[in-house]
Amino acid sequence: MTKYTKSSEAITSNLLLWDPLHTQTSIVKTHVLEVFPQTSIDYSDTVSFLIKANPKLMIQNVEIVTDIRILTANDANPAAQTNISVVSNLANAIWRSVDVIIGNENLLQSFDNSYNIGAWFDIVLNSSILRSPYLLQKEVFLMDDASTKPNSENTTIYPADNAAVANNASLKRSKMVDQGKTVTLISDLNCSLFKTGKLLPSNLDVRVALTKNNSGYVLLEAANGNHKIKFLKCYLRVTMMQPSDFCLNLIEQKLLKTPATYICESGKVSFHSLPAGSATITINNVFPQGNLPVMFTFGVQDRTALGDARSKNPYTFIPMQRVQIYLNGKPYFPSALEGKTIQFDWFYNTIGYKTTGECLITPSNYDIHPLVAVDLTADKTSNKHHLNLSNTGEVKLDITLQEEAPEGLILLVYSYYDRIIEINSDRSVRIL
Repeated sequence: MTKYTKSSEAITSNLLLWDPLHTQTSIVKTHVLEVFPQTSIDYSDTVSFLIKANPKLMIQNVEIVTDIRILTANDANPAAQTNISVVSNLANAIWRSVDVIIGNENLLQSFDNSYNIGAWFDIVLNSSILRSPYLLQKEVFLMDDASTKPNSENTTIYPADNAAVANNASLKRSKMVDQGKTVTLISDLNCSLFKTGKLLPSNLDVRVALTKNNSGYVLLEAANGNHKIKFLKCYLRVTMMQPSDFCLNLIEQKLLKTPATYICESGKVSFHSLPAGSATITINNVFPQGNLPVMFTFGVQDRTALGDARSKNPYTFIPMQRVQIYLNGKPYFPSALEGKTIQFDWFYNTIGYKTTGECLITPSNYDIHPLVAVDLTADKTSNKHHLNLSNTGEVKLDITLQEEAPEGLILLVYSYYDRIIEINSDRSVRIL
């Protein structure tokens, strides 16, 4: 009898003969605007934009559209099959830093390469592998395909005598930019405020500044190479919605009483130097401020890869043989994660892909993208869409590399924090 006493009557949907459809009336029109820079793209390292306030339009999304070419030092087209390629995250890697300013608040980290590293993590952790062809066409984004990190940095893009290609993805990217071809790159402005699914209030000025990156960071070629990136054009493609006047008035009346609230997942990049001379390394106090993220992922990287070294790859990592995390002195994993299989299984379980297909990091490329992810929420659901209580504490990390650490290794950490952004009726911004 449980079926009858603990359930209620239901009418199946195929009996709802008079169920009306909903008609959208609140949005009058969608506008797509092209916003061009206030500064010259030829003579300035920083390209500045102003998305002007409009009393009728609300911002939905912002994309960066850029035309570039890869040229020789003398502004000539490289010859066919020149050993030069680009990194896997081209559309974002061309920017050393990005600022998004509303009111007096800069919504992004602004130190060198934090923007493009964060964008790489966001794309690989949140994109299905089925999106790979689209990302390649739109952003020249293609995960490296090599057996080891040194092979991912092999600068012999076109080997002689039909020898094996060390990094097939690097070859494919090279063919997209070879001989000075003009390449159009389209990337979302990687700012969490534009990813909430909500429109921004009308009458809102948004300032964006894009700082060009060093060619050595973006290009993969011999260490003594001298090719360069030539910027041809750059503009913002801004999608705006025009609500009905009735809706706009309702929003303005509500804003006078209560700020608009945007729940954002903010990513932050941090680094920790690793001591040389030992394979076993301890990193104390991974988050020195004591504020713990809801989730973080990390890998071991060569510091020079994050600079102007043309023969280094900033988006492939050094394998870890063994990993253990300590949260407030207690082991996080039941036993240390040892070996590729255990580490990859925990990685997929944490980011939410264990039963739902594949992200862009797969078993076939994990050897050069050996990341570990850690969920610090109470219910282990950092990948779900709800807020979590803010926690403080101390995180310690023990890792064992496959060989003694050389000079110049770092631990690269990408952390996700829940944050709330409020926009008031006077369009001032407060970050909680």
